[in-house]
Amino acid sequence: MKEKLLKFFYSGFIVLLIGLLGGRISGNYSTSVLNIIYLVIIILAIIGYFGYLKLQEIKVDDRTAINKTILQIIIPIVVLLLFNNFYH
Repeated sequence: MKEKLLKFFYSGFIVLLIGLLGGRISGNYSTSVLNIIYLVIIILAIIGYFGYLKLQEIKVDDRTAINKTILQIIIPIVVLLLFNNFYH
């Protein structure tokens, strides 16, 4: 159950990153460096989704694996928000 919930949040995170990249590309300001950062984070998130979650089985008692995956989701969001706030 927790593995399905974690995969659901991870796929939502990937959709959020793609939406942020699309919004950044469709804007009128030129931020090619930030677009490259978005693409790298999206690629890393997809690699993590297909690699980390498929190769490592997350069990109900294994809290460290769940916490590590949640941190892998939260840290790029914080980095993206900081770049959005300070890059303009």
